[in-house]
Amino acid sequence: MGPDPERHAGAFRKWIDAGFDNICVVQVGQEQDPFFRFWRDELHPRLRTA
Repeated sequence: MGPDPERHAGAFRKWIDAGFDNICVVQVGQEQDPFFRFWRDELHPRLRTA
């Protein structure tokens, strides 16, 4: 999906709008630290307001 947090948030919103309240987000690969920074700083705040 790339580095655009809105694109990721849009994908998650489909599930949130469908009634899901638990979604597992997993980073596959070696780049764990950048993934968690992206989650903490960019994506998670957008989803908390969804």
